[in-house]
Amino acid sequence: MLKRKALWLLSVMAVAGLPRVAGAQAGSIGPSTAPSDCRTGLEISSVKFLGKSDKKDRFEVEWTVSLPKSSCVRISSYELKLSITRKRGHVDGGAVKGIAGSARKAIVEVPRETLETAAVSYRASLTARLDGSGQKVLQLKGNGPPVLASGGAAPSAPAEACNPSLKFEKVNFFANSGGKDVIGVFWNAESPSPCLTFKSVTATVRITRVDGRVESKSVPANLGSSGQTANVEFPAGAAIDRHEVTLNAETRLVSSVQREDTQKSGSFPD
Repeated sequence: MLKRKALWLLSVMAVAGLPRVAGAQAGSIGPSTAPSDCRTGLEISSVKFLGKSDKKDRFEVEWTVSLPKSSCVRISSYELKLSITRKRGHVDGGAVKGIAGSARKAIVEVPRETLETAAVSYRASLTARLDGSGQKVLQLKGNGPPVLASGGAAPSAPAEACNPSLKFEKVNFFANSGGKDVIGVFWNAESPSPCLTFKSVTATVRITRVDGRVESKSVPANLGSSGQTANVEFPAGAAIDRHEVTLNAETRLVSSVQREDTQKSGSFPD
């Protein structure tokens, strides 16, 4: 009987969604300290009283933004809070949530009773919510049990835009080890930007046995450590006829730049 020749199929899917980063730097799995290129400059430029309408005072708040140099970081939304002090010392306030990331001003309405006095001062607080992500999927297919020797010709995909790089290092197979068929998957993954860290890496193994039975299982990597290995176990069974091993790596914005805050206090003209 002729020995089957393994067929390796590389399938790479990159979820772009974000522009390409020129000269992106690699970063390893795990927490990182975000550089200034990941941060947003935010400043409230003015707070204006527009007038009273339907028992509400209306204020317009404008702000300026210095966008991050890294195109892997974007502003998803703003939240604006305004507190005002009236002539008699009463303090009222209002807020607006879910302001579009492209906005540079917003209207805040503050309740005002019929005999209430005008506002003399204010304190405005603005929060920018930032976002960024990437994804890479890498697949290994072949006949027989899943085995890939270390240092061999392994499927890989380079980092691109804001999507991570991903490479199979080796795949081990242990048949009927303690009543289980065990597949050890080893890989290397790197983030394309110091602004992004890994959200998750998942190894999924699908096997078809010679008796026709199909089994599939997904195991997440432990990102608290190196996060680049996973053991996938199945109950021991008939010999494996075909296999499919899939790695799915997803990145997110580092915690230190997921929001930016600024405040401004002042007085209204008489």
